[in-house]
Amino acid sequence: LVILAVGALALTHLSLSVAVLMGQWTAKTELIALAENRIESVQARAYEDIDPGVEQDTVSVRGKPYVRRVTITAPNSRTRQIAIDLRSASETLSYSTFTYVSAP
Repeated sequence: LVILAVGALALTHLSLSVAVLMGQWTAKTELIALAENRIESVQARAYEDIDPGVEQDTVSVRGKPYVRRVTITAPNSRTRQIAIDLRSASETLSYSTFTYVSAP
């Protein structure tokens, strides 16, 4: 009977752990989607309108605020690097990515 009770408690703990991990992966998926959507919106601009600098806004993921920072740099005169960084002051979950755009 004791073995059965310990097994039931272990199964409950495992179920809760899986539920927490599922929530974290759902949030990570939302962060990735927000970053990719922002990259696509910058890439959709005319090359002449992609000016080096930093743009920042706040987005919400599962009710928590994240700062989305877009950093555009010019490694050379015909290329722009677009870097996206999503971070929260209170969460350990973050996401960063980058891509390049070349002049036509």
